[in-house]
Amino acid sequence: MFEIRFSNDKAKKQYDNLDEKMKQRVAELFKIVRETPVPFRLYDVRKLAGFKNSFRIRLGKFRIKYYIDETEHKIYIINVELRDEATYKK
Repeated sequence: MFEIRFSNDKAKKQYDNLDEKMKQRVAELFKIVRETPVPFRLYDVRKLAGFKNSFRIRLGKFRIKYYIDETEHKIYIINVELRDEATYKK
């Protein structure tokens, strides 16, 4: 089982600012990710290009980006952000 941590204060603040319904959905996601770090069968999960062990999960209009540290059995939440038009622009 993996431990979930926020990688920085910004990620924690983004999570804290979610409305209660979305916060509950994200908390349920965290429970699943603790057991299965890359839950491809349950969620829309993609590996982040150019990064090792970094993924994003789409949850409604939100994107949760995280990094898996397999040696320490920890998952670091990088950010929890609302998807917007700039999300897919390069």
